[in-house]
Amino acid sequence: MAIELIPKKEVRKGILVNALLYLSLALLLVIICLSLIFVYWNRKSSQAIEEIDSQITNLRTEEIMDMEKVVLKYKKKINVFSQLLNIHKYPLTFFDYIEAVTHPRVYFRDFSLEIDGLKVSVSGNAESFTALGQQILILQGAGLFQDVNLSSIGIAEKGGADFSIDFSVDKNIFKPLELEQEPEEQ
Repeated sequence: MAIELIPKKEVRKGILVNALLYLSLALLLVIICLSLIFVYWNRKSSQAIEEIDSQITNLRTEEIMDMEKVVLKYKKKINVFSQLLNIHKYPLTFFDYIEAVTHPRVYFRDFSLEIDGLKVSVSGNAESFTALGQQILILQGAGLFQDVNLSSIGIAEKGGADFSIDFSVDKNIFKPLELEQEPEEQ
């Protein structure tokens, strides 16, 4: 054994240093435990997500695929129908317009409407030749009728004038009427 000439005082570790050491070790132990728990729950949630994904992909059974085929078939039919509606002619707008421009003393008996050629032939009766002349002027000034031609005229049995008129119409008369939209409330 070695003998020391100068006696040294024994250094005493303080209570505070021991407490900090134990607290640091405890804190390190808690951090390690929490990180292990976090890794465990992360793996478990990843497995759950993969399981749900596989269940979702397995849900595409034959029945669902058959239903998708039926829906696609109906979608194609709806698209074809909407294309047909876009090119459809609306003769009712023509008749509404004729009704609006008909003289009150003129009555049409027969209509011949050729939608493809945009040709119209009408025959009817007017109370007088004056009313018939006014009707022809109304048709000529209406804007949607061209080539207004009085093809035949005669005296009716009960008075007045029997007539036939031929004319062509503008293609815009066969477009659907635009519905008035209600203003939005504010």
